[in-house]
Amino acid sequence: MKKILFTGGGTLGHIYPAISFIRKIKEKYPNTYIIYFATTKDQKYSVLKEPLIDEIHYFEVSGIPTNKLRIFKAFIKNVKAYNKMQKIIKQNEISLCIGMGGYISGITIMACNRNKIPAVIHEQNSRIGFANKLVLNKVDKIFTSFENTIVPTKYESKIECIGNPRYDIAKMAPQSKYRNKYQILITSGSLGSKVINDVAINFLNSEISKKFTTTLITGSKYYDDVIKNVLPGNHYQIKPFSDQMLKEMGLAGIVISRAGSTTLFEILALKCAAIVIPSPNVTNNHQYYNAKSLEEKGLIYMLEETTLKDNLEKALEDILKKYDEIMMNLDKYTLNNVSDSFLEKIKLYIEGD
Repeated sequence: MKKILFTGGGTLGHIYPAISFIRKIKEKYPNTYIIYFATTKDQKYSVLKEPLIDEIHYFEVSGIPTNKLRIFKAFIKNVKAYNKMQKIIKQNEISLCIGMGGYISGITIMACNRNKIPAVIHEQNSRIGFANKLVLNKVDKIFTSFENTIVPTKYESKIECIGNPRYDIAKMAPQSKYRNKYQILITSGSLGSKVINDVAINFLNSEISKKFTTTLITGSKYYDDVIKNVLPGNHYQIKPFSDQMLKEMGLAGIVISRAGSTTLFEILALKCAAIVIPSPNVTNNHQYYNAKSLEEKGLIYMLEETTLKDNLEKALEDILKKYDEIMMNLDKYTLNNVSDSFLEKIKLYIEGD
């Protein structure tokens, strides 16, 4: 029985793709034993209770703080996690480590490298995260989601662009055959965004919004504040959250959202005309580069947060003018099944002696 160690956490953006890959491995190789290393903060995510994960361990790890006093504490915390990982790794004959990103992933790959266990990584964003950068010299393959992902020249031979497996999941979701381009969905992720919600309030209170039917998903934190500040009207509905986000997107004529990798690949799979607003509060400004790579292909319309307040209405006018062109480009865009591509690349580690 082959054992595969998955690692990745800190956000669902690292975890969702891992679960997709795990399902594909178990579908093809049901006797494969899956171990998962996550952070203690990831215990809140129900998706990690997936029965296809045979064994899961949670570790307290830390990124690199800017405060000098905290650097030492973070170092001690990560060394403890590393030592604990070493014990578990030595108790198991692991065939392959698959790193999905986040600090937990970098530390795990270092521990596996010490034990001569081969490793690969999957980078969801167009700019490689700090933890993945640290282990580029320790992995056999670097799987990327975006074609414009940049790595140092000496590691370019390791790159395989396969996409984000969330694309496969979203592609199976129902879509309306009769989309109305005047039906808008505004969302800013599970936590919501004050900036986007404030702009949405102004939009819903404007005359121009009455040309559209809008669904605004605020995030639970901002729901009450939004409800208090929106004028009465029958041209919108407001929700704190949705557990049917793919369905919501599949019904929308225009999606207004952030530019995380998961969201963008949902947009591509569901073929949504979209205005995306990259968050400036992410590492290496990766959401901007995620969006830029798709905007250059005419697949989305990008609007930077600094110009959002004054330019949302213009962006809507522009996307309506370009609507047929964008939809045509989305229809032409296709990916091979991402999880199948991934499995094909790693099957030697599972089937080998």
